[in-house]
Amino acid sequence: GQGERNGDQLAERAINGNGGVKGRRLKILMEDDGSKADIAKSKAEEQIFGQKVKAIIVDNFYPVSVPEALAGDTGVKVAVVPGQPGGEAGTDDYVQFIGFIIDRLVEAGK
Repeated sequence: GQGERNGDQLAERAINGNGGVKGRRLKILMEDDGSKADIAKSKAEEQIFGQKVKAIIVDNFYPVSVPEALAGDTGVKVAVVPGQPGGEAGTDDYVQFIGFIIDRLVEAGK
């Protein structure tokens, strides 16, 4: 929803404002899939190949079966992250939360 989109945009600005991920700017691409797996897969494949996506970021609240299937088909990495501070051990405030996301993105970029 809009709250997630706003949070993603805030994280993107914060990460890029601190030098990006390993010196590379982060660009978060979002699509509305209407909660339909076939549409999600199609839109994700368009982004992966059209925008040269390196990683799929998945909120740890959601199942990872579709992103993992896409990763298997396309070679992108999957980074599972909490959707909010406190959603994972060691992410109790926004500094820890953003740091956790950056760490997961760095791992996915290897």
